[in-house]
Amino acid sequence: MRKTLVYVAVMLPVMAMAVYAGGTSNSSPTVASQGVPSSLPVLSPANPVTFTVYSESNFPELATNNRFLKMLKDELGVTLQIDNFSGTNSAEKIGIMITSGDLPDFMYCQGGSSRFIETGNVMALDDWLAISPNIGKHVEGYRKQMSHPSDGKLYVLPNYNRFYGDVVLGEYDSAAFFIQKAVLEEFNFPQIKTLDDYFDLIRRYKARYPTINGAPTIGFAISGAANFLPHIMNPPLHLMGQANNGDYAWIPDPNNPKNGYAELFSHGQSAHDYFKTLNALYEEGLMDTESFTQSTDQYISKVATGRVLGVFDEHWYLSSSGAIPALRQAGMYNRTYVGTTPTWPGVTPYYRDRPVMNLEQGYGINPNSPRRAQAVALINILLEEKWQKLMTWGIEGQDYMVDQNGRYYRTAQQRANRDDAVWRVQNLGEIFWDALPKHQGTYTDGNAFTPGNQPEEWRQSLSQYDRDFLQKAGKQTWVDFMNDPPPNPVWYPMWTIAVPDGSDAQLAHTEYLESLFQYYAQAVTARPANFESVWQTFLNRVAQINNKATTDYITGQVLTRINTWQE
Repeated sequence: MRKTLVYVAVMLPVMAMAVYAGGTSNSSPTVASQGVPSSLPVLSPANPVTFTVYSESNFPELATNNRFLKMLKDELGVTLQIDNFSGTNSAEKIGIMITSGDLPDFMYCQGGSSRFIETGNVMALDDWLAISPNIGKHVEGYRKQMSHPSDGKLYVLPNYNRFYGDVVLGEYDSAAFFIQKAVLEEFNFPQIKTLDDYFDLIRRYKARYPTINGAPTIGFAISGAANFLPHIMNPPLHLMGQANNGDYAWIPDPNNPKNGYAELFSHGQSAHDYFKTLNALYEEGLMDTESFTQSTDQYISKVATGRVLGVFDEHWYLSSSGAIPALRQAGMYNRTYVGTTPTWPGVTPYYRDRPVMNLEQGYGINPNSPRRAQAVALINILLEEKWQKLMTWGIEGQDYMVDQNGRYYRTAQQRANRDDAVWRVQNLGEIFWDALPKHQGTYTDGNAFTPGNQPEEWRQSLSQYDRDFLQKAGKQTWVDFMNDPPPNPVWYPMWTIAVPDGSDAQLAHTEYLESLFQYYAQAVTARPANFESVWQTFLNRVAQINNKATTDYITGQVLTRINTWQE
């Protein structure tokens, strides 16, 4: 729910003893006012540096002989020591880090980890822009949006969706009611307009094929683990015709486009109707009975078997978790998924939005680190177009080829490498790359940011099954299955608004989310005759929470964006 991602590979070529400072040349910079040097230091094997990194990535741990890590060291003299947190709640770990003062050089900031910023443990980059030309160019035109709302300073460069040139998309990686391609193909690609349409299709397919690969077919599955709550609570928002705004819906003032208010939708009528539908499916046996007891790993393992017909999820998560790659490697292309956009009757779908920056999501730099200047230099270097190409396409002649017209493409083996989970952990640096700022869109030579966004390469990367599937469906790309998105409002989306840690708004919202986790499970698994009483108990609990503190804060932040974010 929180982010929309484009998956890329991180690879750097080996060059003998090259040195880089991203537009600087002094190896011993003099220090200017407030601890900012007059130029960035050079990074080279002659001056090795080791950075400690705290990340929160869904990508798997890197192999000990990882090519990316070796090339960083050989090229720039940089060694990374990465501590990747992949548990259900990072708040406790972050609290311990802040209290102890034992903080890394790079800290992933987003959601709960924005506490690094709020406690003064992330360095503002504003005074560094003058000596960091690539970072300066990256924030140009977007600095107000990228800056922290509390003080207007720039702490984090968004990790995704700062676009250069044209936006080219073939994949749809965001949220949808996904359905196996085999289901759509079985019934000759019917139009799915409502939630009843979606589940009826799954019901009919499961009746025809009660087992898949020797195991019972699962109609619809979710993970009820605490860290998966956004994927559980978001469907009612889309069913009522709103885009992914996180935990809130925005209600505009019909008489004034610059006014409106935020409201919590997860206990409203749309949520009631959605979870009542799930309750009926659970009773019917169409929904996975382990939905609220299994871990996310167990959920992903089920999806990877090919026997789960439908999920509400984000495609980037199904990919990064390994489920989609596992299905492809097993040749089960018909068991991979395509997005659908069901709504309540008469409602216009709004699942697909225009790509938005992941504001306040990315690496923050420790202001007390003796390596902070080198850390800025590394970010500045990796924003160069040359390095961005190396981190997305890879090494020319090894990971991709260039045709006579200057267009990048890959051989069948090069594509297969990217789909191989073992190859990826041995060669790519996705855990680190995930939170770095990126040069998305198109490069100055006209090639797309990633192979997956290069139109001709994207088509070639498809299996024969997928090419035939798109032809039968009358579509060109997976994006074509989704709604055509309108322009994003300047304030959009609300999930990029960080509620201050320890504030009344944050404490109330934590309490609210805990109630959702508790009562959603009870409502779905209750006997149908008891659903309404469980839901009323849930509403009574919500009424005891100071939700006004949360919605007032979010409303204020949205109105501030409306009035100040025009560059």
